[in-house]
Amino acid sequence: MQLAFGRELCAEQSVVQQALDHCTAANVTQMEQAMDCIYRKLSRGYRHDCQADGQVVDVDMSGWLCGKKEAFASTLRHRCGRQLGRVLATRYQEVVGDRLFPGNRQLNAGPQALMQAAQATLQLTPAQRARSLVRIAAGGGSVPNLNWLLEQGYQIQGKACSGKPAHQLAKGVQEWIPDPHLPRAASRVGHQPATAFVRLVRRLEVRCLQADGKWGVGVLVGSITDQEILRVAPRPAEEEAANHAVPRAPVALDGQRGVAPKPASRATKEAWG
Repeated sequence: MQLAFGRELCAEQSVVQQALDHCTAANVTQMEQAMDCIYRKLSRGYRHDCQADGQVVDVDMSGWLCGKKEAFASTLRHRCGRQLGRVLATRYQEVVGDRLFPGNRQLNAGPQALMQAAQATLQLTPAQRARSLVRIAAGGGSVPNLNWLLEQGYQIQGKACSGKPAHQLAKGVQEWIPDPHLPRAASRVGHQPATAFVRLVRRLEVRCLQADGKWGVGVLVGSITDQEILRVAPRPAEEEAANHAVPRAPVALDGQRGVAPKPASRATKEAWG
């Protein structure tokens, strides 16, 4: 790799690691600023025209095994590891920013820090945030996290941390609209009361057929309009005519969500699931 970039010599990996081990907090901040400058100069995500077409960023976190002496290392299921959180400009397959977290930290405790870092990297103005859709996995879809994103001016699309409320809502569903391509169905719940969210949002009840033959249910929460959903995640014309496009499109939009790289080793998968 070094030769491909025109370099004849480079430091041995352990020497590079020793240099990094001696970095202070100020050095880390300097490296983050340098990485931001490189990203802004070379990336398509930074140059994206939000006015012409909204930006889409995805927030995710995945667990990785590491040694007990590594930073943020913590033990989970008799294995030591840490969490890698990332914000992705999925349309361009770019990593806007990433941060390490303790191994016992879940996504629910990380999205605000990740989005603050990404917001600084992208230098998003209030007008650009209003044209930016943040998609987030179920682990980060708590009401405080979603409200924070709404307060920052972002549009949101994410799986709510629902649990029992999702099952209660499912009992009241009168009609499920099936997906013709996958064993799942959706039904619009209505608008969440203003006491729960700081802005008006849409709730969509979704159920998927699990391996044991039972239906698993969840709730998708979104703030973008029906017209914007159909534009971002278009559906076939026949579905639109049948008035099924709007309930199905948010599910399809969530399915396009980019994710942080998952661990390849079997031991890591067993430790973090």
